[in-house]
Amino acid sequence: MNRKKRLEKNFSRIFWIRALVNVKVINVMMSLFYIHRGLRLEDIFYLALIWAVINIICEVPSSYLADTWGRKKTIALGVIAGLLYWIFFLLAHSFFMFAIGIMWYACSIAMLSGTQEALLYDSAKELGKEDETLSKLGSFHSALSIFKIFTPLVAIAIIQTLSEAQFVAVLLIDIVATAVALILTTRLTEAHHAMDVAEIEAGVLRDAWRLLTKNKLLMRAILSNVIIFIAFLVTWHYYQTFFVDMGVSLCILGIGWSINHIIIFAIHRYIGRIVPVRHVSLTIDILNICYTATLLLFVVMWVVFPNPYLLYFLFVTSASIQGWRKPLFSEFFNKQSKSYNRATTLSLSNFIKSILDIPVVLLAAYLIQIDSIFPYILSLILGLLVITFFRVYTRTYVSSSVV
Repeated sequence: MNRKKRLEKNFSRIFWIRALVNVKVINVMMSLFYIHRGLRLEDIFYLALIWAVINIICEVPSSYLADTWGRKKTIALGVIAGLLYWIFFLLAHSFFMFAIGIMWYACSIAMLSGTQEALLYDSAKELGKEDETLSKLGSFHSALSIFKIFTPLVAIAIIQTLSEAQFVAVLLIDIVATAVALILTTRLTEAHHAMDVAEIEAGVLRDAWRLLTKNKLLMRAILSNVIIFIAFLVTWHYYQTFFVDMGVSLCILGIGWSINHIIIFAIHRYIGRIVPVRHVSLTIDILNICYTATLLLFVVMWVVFPNPYLLYFLFVTSASIQGWRKPLFSEFFNKQSKSYNRATTLSLSNFIKSILDIPVVLLAAYLIQIDSIFPYILSLILGLLVITFFRVYTRTYVSSSVV
C-alpha cells in the first residue's frame, strides 16, 4: 500500500480510535457508581480538581512530545494511559484509588488532546484536502458519540439494581474497547508536519504561546470554548444523582442520553454541509447564546415548576447544544495555527481550561454542599460571562476565512 492510501486510512482509524476510547458505558451512571463505592457528591468535584492539576502538569509536555517525537507514538501512550485509568477504576473502593485512576485519565486526555486532530489535519493537508478539514473534523468529533448512541441503553440494561457485579460488567466493556483502540494505533501513518531546524531552534512551545498571546481573537475563542465546556462539566459531574433523587428513572436517564448523542453524531457528521466555513465563528456565538438561554430556562423552571422530566429535557438540550460546538472550534483553531506546532497550540487551549477548572470545581464542591441547584446557577453565570465578553464572530475573521 502506497503512502497516499495509508494516509487516507488515517481518517477512519483515528475515527475508530476516538470512538473506542470514548465508549465509556459507565459514564451514564458514573456519579451513581461513585456513591455506590463510598464517595460523597463533593468528592466528585475533588476528583475533577485532581484531574485539572494533573492535566496542567502533563498537557504542554505531552503536546510538545507530539510535535517533536510524533503524533502516532503519543496517541499510543495516551491510549495506554486510558487503559490504566479503567483498570484502577475497576479496583477502586476508596477516594485514593479513584484519584490514582483520575491521574491516569488526565494523562491520557493530555496525550490525546490536540494530537489526534493534528494528525488528522496534517494528513488532509499532505493529501491536498485542506479545504475538506471542517467535514473531516466533524466526522472525527462524531466518533465521540457513535457508541454513546447505544451505550446508555446498554448501561441501563445491565445496571438495573446498581449492584457491584453490574458496575464491574460495564467497566470490563470499557477495558476491552480501549484495548482494541490500542491495537488500532499501531496501524496509523505519521503525516508530515513542517518542522525544520530553524523552527525547532525558535522553540515550538514558545511560538505556540506567542500565537495565543498575540492573537486576541484566538485567545477569545479559546476562552469561549473552555468556559462553556467547564459550565457544562459542572452539571454533568453529578447529573445522574441529581435527577434520580428527583424521581427520574434510570431508563429515562439512559434514553435521554442516547437521544442526545444521536443528535450530536448527526450534527457532527454533516457539519460541513450544515455550516459554511465563512459562518463558523458566527455559529459558535449563536450556540453559546442558545446554551446559556437553555440554562436560564432550567433555573427558572426549577423555581416556578420543578417537574423532573421537563428539567431533564432541558439539561439534555443544553448538553447537546454544547456538544455541537466541537468541530466548529477545531476548524477555527486549526486555521489559526501552523502545521508544525498545531498539536501544541491545540493543547495549550486545554491547558488554559485546566487552569480555569481549579477555582470553578472548588467553588462547585462548596456550593453543592449547600444546595444541589447551586452548581447549575454557577454554570448559568459562566454562560452569561461568555456571551457578554468572549464572542468569536468578527468581520475580519470572516473575510480571512473566505480568502
